[in-house]
Amino acid sequence: MTSNIVEAYWQETALTAIMSIDNAVIYTFTKNAMRKLSVWHLPAAQHEGHHPPNDLIEGGMTKHMFKVYLVTSSLCEAEDIGGITLDCLKSAAAIHDIGKYGLTGTDVKIDPYHALLVRKIADQGSLSDQIYEFIIGLVESHMGRWGKYPTDTCEKRILHYADMISARYVL
Repeated sequence: MTSNIVEAYWQETALTAIMSIDNAVIYTFTKNAMRKLSVWHLPAAQHEGHHPPNDLIEGGMTKHMFKVYLVTSSLCEAEDIGGITLDCLKSAAAIHDIGKYGLTGTDVKIDPYHALLVRKIADQGSLSDQIYEFIIGLVESHMGRWGKYPTDTCEKRILHYADMISARYVL
């Protein structure tokens, strides 16, 4: 059983990633969503094949999220995407797997439909409906052809590719 201190360490470590989100409302939304469940100390996957070995250990969720966040940021820079769209993509990268361990963060088995749980986990707060739906739409489609929603925009493809690169390769 993981101690509360270890869980708090991984959660605070995960929260450092989002400090580059410039929009205060998007930053607060992301921070609140990330604090809602204590999953950051858990592995990103339960077996090799979907993630490299360094994501399968304690803190793997945090390590994977950091990598997705960094790859997303790099792809946005390459595509000259900035401003509010960049902040939305950073937010989606930070919370894209938040539902992996269910609505409580305590499920033993990883939920294959975890991308759809973000709508139930992340409270809209002061985000406009348009920004909220944009971020949630990015997260819901991050699994690409293995998920329920298509990656039919450049932004959705960026998050999907960032997740795939981060999950399949040791960075």
